[in-house]
Amino acid sequence: MPKLTDEQAQKADEGGEEFEPVPPGAYVAVLNQVTEKPGNAAPYWEWEFVLTHDADGNELEVKPKLWENTSTSERAVWRIAQMMAAFGRDSDADTDELVGEYVGVNVGQEIAQQGVRAGQLRNIFLSAFPVESE
Repeated sequence: MPKLTDEQAQKADEGGEEFEPVPPGAYVAVLNQVTEKPGNAAPYWEWEFVLTHDADGNELEVKPKLWENTSTSERAVWRIAQMMAAFGRDSDADTDELVGEYVGVNVGQEIAQQGVRAGQLRNIFLSAFPVESE
């Protein structure tokens, strides 16, 4: 059966490590996965990115995750076209082919309105843009 190590259990009991959002700005991120989820008007895609480098190309010590949701509804599907364009792909590309690819992301900050971090500063996804291949 799974069990935390003594060190992990102590950190969990102490509330874990403090979350520090990254400063607003441009970053390089790798696409970790895209998951389809049920939505109100239509299903939506949850894009999960891992920030790897800052705008100057410096590797980040801590590689935080960042999420973006895009609706597949007729009124919002243009947003998926923007995401695909950032990867240099057509709108009909399979997202499975994008996993592991790099893209630029503009990151902002806001105060979380709900959830376990309500009232705390968090990062938000603003937009994606193409980056040169490594």
